[in-house]
Amino acid sequence: MTEGERWARDRLAELERAGFAPRAIADFLMASQRRANETRRERPDLARQARRWTAVGAAAYAFTSPPRKPALAAWAAVALMLDWHLGMVETEDGEPRPLGPADAATLARAWFIPFAARAPTPALIAAAAATDVLDGRLARASAPTR
Repeated sequence: MTEGERWARDRLAELERAGFAPRAIADFLMASQRRANETRRERPDLARQARRWTAVGAAAYAFTSPPRKPALAAWAAVALMLDWHLGMVETEDGEPRPLGPADAATLARAWFIPFAARAPTPALIAAAAATDVLDGRLARASAPTR
């Protein structure tokens, strides 16, 4: 188990022991934010890469049909989730690694969500499914995200 996995296991165990009380949830979120801040400081190249990738995704919405604001709001949530999980971008033995092709496929699938929610056409669902298949193959061919 990597250091990050131990950290997550321990924080989730604390949250469960506290019965998911509001104060415990707040403490968990604050600890998670501190860890994300620490990861960004320790791995600035990874943080920049994540910001570039999410900026590209946001810019790509400019070439889509409306509504763009809901899509951008959903993408902002994806960007926040990615930022909070940068500490998990490591090899199976806990070595830091950059975002890779499998991560790009996962983010591409998340990019489709606003469109699938609005109009789940067969072509859109097929494209999202293709990113899922591609994600698995790319992860097996390289270093999967922990």
